[in-house]
Amino acid sequence: MTWCIEWNTAPQSDLDSIHIDTVERVAERNRRMLEQGKVPTYFVIGVAETPGEARQIATDYRAQNP
Repeated sequence: MTWCIEWNTAPQSDLDSIHIDTVERVAERNRRMLEQGKVPTYFVIGVAETPGEARQIATDYRAQNP
């Protein structure tokens, strides 16, 4: 399974600024939003093979982009 690390361009809070989910769910959510005429606010900044690796990428991203 492949995991996406996404950055939220419109977070409600700092906890909502990074999101981790499967490629399939990310694609489905974005497809639905586009069908509704909405622009997705989450953008993929990385991919990982495991949830642990995805969390590490997210941690590193936050440290480099405070």
